[in-house]
Parts: sequence; C-alpha cells; structure tokens
Amino acid sequence: MFLVFLRIAFAVQDKWGHDGFIRWDGLAGFTLGLFGLFVAESQKFLRKRRFWVVTGILLMGHLAVFAIVLTHVEEWKLGWFMLMVFEYPLFFFLRNNFVRASFK
Repeated sequence: MFLVFLRIAFAVQDKWGHDGFIRWDGLAGFTLGLFGLFVAESQKFLRKRRFWVVTGILLMGHLAVFAIVLTHVEEWKLGWFMLMVFEYPLFFFLRNNFVRASFK
C-alpha cells in the first residue's frame, strides 16, 4: 500500500511539479493521518452505521474546504496542514452529539 502511495506521489510531482506535490500529496497524507486517528479513537462506535455516515460527511466537508483553499491560495507550505489539528476536537464533538444519540 505504501508503495502505491509513493508511486502516486511521484506521478503527481512529475505532472504538477513540487508545488502540486506539496499541496495534493500533503492533503492526502495529513487527511489520512487525521481520519485514521479519529477512527482509531472511536473503537466503540465502529459498528454503528451513524458513525460512518457522520465520518463520511466530515471527510467530504474536510476535502471540499481544503480543495477550495488549495486551488485559490498562491503559496502553500507543507506545515500549514497542521491547521487540521483544529478540526480534531470538532470531529469528536460532532461524533459524540450525533452518534451517541443513537445509543439512547
């Protein structure tokens, strides 16, 4: 799987250059880390359909916002993806309010 990711990363860099690599592969890597940690920290919710619906909506919103930002900002540095840490508490808040309601 990691080799597939590397192959895609180099294909992006060849096609769009270093800036495209930083933007789009950075988005993919940081998003994978953010949502991987979110799912790992949500063990008791994994069998709930509502959890996956909420997670899918969060992922679509996250990718939409970052895609809009990345296509409109002239310069983007890899470290700026650390802004995603501010999403993490919001994800738990939404998970706890919308998924936990199904436990009642």
